[in-house]
Amino acid sequence: MTAPPVAPASPAGPRAGMSALARVVLVLALLLAVAAAAAAGVAWRQVYLLQKQVSKQVADMGLQSRDSGTLARLASEQSREASAKVALLDQRVVQLDAQRAQVDSVLQGLSRAKNDNLLVDVDSVVQMGLQQTQLTGSVQPLLAALISSEKRLENVTQPRLVALQLAMAQDIEQLRKTSVSDVAMLATRIDNVLRQIDSLPLQSDMAPLPSTGGNAPVATRVPAGAPWWQQWWGSISDTALGLVRVRAIASRDAALLPPDQGMLVRENLKLRLLNARMALMSRQSELARNDVEQVQAQLKEYFQADSPLVDAAQKQLQEVHKNIHSAELPQIRGTLEALTAANAAASVAGN
Repeated sequence: MTAPPVAPASPAGPRAGMSALARVVLVLALLLAVAAAAAAGVAWRQVYLLQKQVSKQVADMGLQSRDSGTLARLASEQSREASAKVALLDQRVVQLDAQRAQVDSVLQGLSRAKNDNLLVDVDSVVQMGLQQTQLTGSVQPLLAALISSEKRLENVTQPRLVALQLAMAQDIEQLRKTSVSDVAMLATRIDNVLRQIDSLPLQSDMAPLPSTGGNAPVATRVPAGAPWWQQWWGSISDTALGLVRVRAIASRDAALLPPDQGMLVRENLKLRLLNARMALMSRQSELARNDVEQVQAQLKEYFQADSPLVDAAQKQLQEVHKNIHSAELPQIRGTLEALTAANAAASVAGN
């Protein structure tokens, strides 16, 4: 069997294929163009946004730069003002330092003057106390002067016064341990006895003695509500006892002493008491003690021992005799030397 004959190719077929391909290519080209245009649009938009953002940032930076400039100018002005204030403060500090130096100098001068015046006062008080002690023979004025001066020095904080305070403390302890006659007290006791000499009863005096204690009259011992006869008997007993009095007299001369010699005895007692007083004032303890002993012996020999006045005089003389001490007045060399050294240091510091 024979195959059918192949028909010859039509010349329009290749052109049709070409046109279809061209269309595809054209479509692709259009798509690519559209895509490129879209990409370009997107890129342009991004560039536009970026440019806008950059412009905004540049504008912000410009504003910040202007603000920074303003702040910088303000800071510079404040810095200049602060520098001016610091300079003014430095000047005032210098002035204050100068004023403080002047005030310190004035205060130091006042302190030195106050300390110098204090030393002068302390020296005067101590010297006055020493003179009063020498005049009266008692350590109390000097002790009081040292104690008051030490209390005044306690409120002062000066190294140069420490030695003076220590010396005063030592001398105060020494004075408190010293046994010295209180001349003023002893002289007062002697004066009391002197005033009583004329009223003391002698052994030769017959005047009735005042009754005391167990020697009271019988009538004084009779109760107030006793019977009349008991009171009458007491009165008679008192009268009888007043008529007769028995007294033992050791010295016959004292019993027979006439009135004119009794006056001489009294004057002799007064002279011995005055001598004892003068001996106390002149620091002659032994002489004063001997005179007091002589007065006591004469009182016992020539005066009525059972008289209350004589007994009181004897007791005062015993106390005077007991308190007469032969010790010398204490010396305060430590305080005086410390005062001299403090005054010398004050004069050197003042120069």
